[in-house]
Amino acid sequence: MTTAIPAFVANGRALLGICLGMQVLLTDGDEGGLCPGLGLIDGRVRQLQAPGLKIPHVGWNTVDFTPAAAPLVAGIGRSEYFYFVHSYAAFPANPAAWQGTTCYGEPFAAVVGSANLWGTQFHPEKSGRAGLTLLANFLSLPGGAA
Repeated sequence: MTTAIPAFVANGRALLGICLGMQVLLTDGDEGGLCPGLGLIDGRVRQLQAPGLKIPHVGWNTVDFTPAAAPLVAGIGRSEYFYFVHSYAAFPANPAAWQGTTCYGEPFAAVVGSANLWGTQFHPEKSGRAGLTLLANFLSLPGGAA
């Protein structure tokens, strides 16, 4: 997968990583010790810092989207609720890769990517109308439908 996924994206096909699938897009992560990711997005995945809050972060939370996320979030409000289940979060090095932000103890990237490479920390398939809209938008991206 370490060569197939980057080649898939390099060929212009659209890729959407969900939850852990988003996290592996980054350079590396701390879960279970330092582990390399695919390096498609420069940054690190680390445990959420949420003093006084329960970890894992489970439940509904808002995501605030950037204007650059428009192709993925067309028809979804600028600040919409999505369903999360995670203990680790992505922190891309380049601010331009942060396409949606959520705060749970600290701000983290809830949506990363651009063009044909996207990732969501939340589960769109469990996020009602907004999640289904996001998935439909992804499938309509160039290279998004198989």
